[in-house]
Parts: sequence; C-alpha cells; structure tokens
Amino acid sequence: SQADAYVLGYLGYCALKEKRFADAVGLYQMAKIYQPNNRDWKVGEAQAHIGIGNHVSANAVLEDLLLLDALNIDYLLLQSNVYVKQQAYS
Repeated sequence: SQADAYVLGYLGYCALKEKRFADAVGLYQMAKIYQPNNRDWKVGEAQAHIGIGNHVSANAVLEDLLLLDALNIDYLLLQSNVYVKQQAYS
C-alpha cells in the first residue's frame, strides 16, 4: 500500500542518515515495490549504494533517474561523484 511505501521509505532515510547503508538500500528497494516511480526512494537508494561503495548499482539507479529528468542537476552531480569515486578505486 501507499502507507507501507512511505513507512519503508522513511525508514530507509533514517538508515541512510545513520550511515547504515546496506539497510537503507534494502528499505528503499522495498519502498519501490509499492511506489516504483517515487524519485525520492530512487535517490536515497543511489546515495546508499554510494555509501557502501557499490558504484555500479548507484550508477544504474542514477541512469534510471536521468531518463526521467535528464537535466536535473542533483542527479547529474550524484552521477559525477560516482564516476570520480570509480576512477579513484581503479
């Protein structure tokens, strides 16, 4: 239900802020089951993937967001951060 999506999404946000990135990924993914087009859940999931160093998954989520809004500066900045971190680890 919509209420479940919001509960899961907000729990994901709390986990993200507490730097519990793996928990945040799971919670945001569950929220997306109920609200697959919610951009907040997608952004949170991308940030959580970045937090655990899963740059490939972060980039996949960001690519999805950029398909919806190609000129969104926040999405572009997150994606550029992913590319920089990928280069640092290469």
